[in-house]
Amino acid sequence: MKEVNCCLVIILICTLFSCGNTEKPKVTKAIEKVEKPSENANNLRALKEIKTESKIKNAFISDDSILYVEVLDDGTSRDGYADYLCQVLLDFKPINLEIKVIKYEPKKELKNGVFNRIILGESNCKY
Repeated sequence: MKEVNCCLVIILICTLFSCGNTEKPKVTKAIEKVEKPSENANNLRALKEIKTESKIKNAFISDDSILYVEVLDDGTSRDGYADYLCQVLLDFKPINLEIKVIKYEPKKELKNGVFNRIILGESNCKY
């Protein structure tokens, strides 16, 4: 009988100790891949639409969410044109694109030296 009581006491003590363990199991979250603005499907559709505009010579989206658009420089500000392009993009629900209209220089490739270009107009689109 003492052996049975000892077993019951041991089981009871083990049960009490296990009940007191309120520590949650550790859950590791998978690291989500951050999508680049230049790879987003909505942004790519918007870029394709923008390239159909007659004034635009070239365009691309940078990894920092800027849509660079090259146009001929006629000496006027292109802020209004950048605002217009924001409205064109609205239907495509792009991810936080800012538009910079830059001077078209045929001998320079757009992706290289884009920061040395003359900005003719810009707009921070609010979608």
